[in-house]
Amino acid sequence: MTLRMIAIMILTVSSVCAAKQRSDSTDPFPAFTQAQLLTAMEKTHHDSTRMEGIRELIHFAGMRLYEGSVMFGDASPQLTRLRGQAAAVVWSCADVSTVTRALDDGDRYVRFWGLWKSDLLKNAPTGPDVLLPKLKTMLHDPDPGIRQAVVGRIRSYPEGPQMIAGIEPTETDPYVLIAIDGYHAALLRSLSSRDVNIRRSALALIWENLWNSAISKMNKFPYDAEVHKLVLAIVATPESTEEKELAQRTLAQLDALRLQQMQSSSN
Repeated sequence: MTLRMIAIMILTVSSVCAAKQRSDSTDPFPAFTQAQLLTAMEKTHHDSTRMEGIRELIHFAGMRLYEGSVMFGDASPQLTRLRGQAAAVVWSCADVSTVTRALDDGDRYVRFWGLWKSDLLKNAPTGPDVLLPKLKTMLHDPDPGIRQAVVGRIRSYPEGPQMIAGIEPTETDPYVLIAIDGYHAALLRSLSSRDVNIRRSALALIWENLWNSAISKMNKFPYDAEVHKLVLAIVATPESTEEKELAQRTLAQLDALRLQQMQSSSN
């Protein structure tokens, strides 16, 4: 498996998590009642309110909408069950018309779900003619989680690589750049940026991936000596106290990863 494929696997569902972290103080996945669930479900049965209902259900379902072998639960078993019911209704609403509308929705979570189900359009008789122009437009989506997900989808089209190459020079988000260029090139570029916010995003990405024990071993970033060197340089000449502290935490994880690699090589 290539580093690019590993990176795409790491970042797919994490797009939703990253979007949640970037959102405002309002919880995008709120608690809700059975009555609220039924009201949202009823809305999906009428064309004039269908997208409103789906929008509510997507936020009710939360991460359960994307679970596979691992179930995303809440502290409350009842809320976990309700989220599962909301997710099931959303999936049952996935048809060509609804997914097409979802891709144009003003809600980032609805657009992401539309991308997740975009194969419905790709495989429909006239779907490709509709989907590809939408994906091209979404390469410029204001939300980097959406842009990153679009890169993975659009790459399979013959025109895809050229479209991706068109945005690569101006893309600044490390998550998106990893989807485009792979781990090594993306992080070298981001950590070398003159923009402190880009550097901090890259540092946070590395630290979270290496520190978070919930990320499986196969989805961990590999040790990269050039990345390590750039993080050391940031620790030595940070632009702010916050950047230095984040770089130090990231460096500690990289030091531990290098030691682990050295021990494995000697065994």
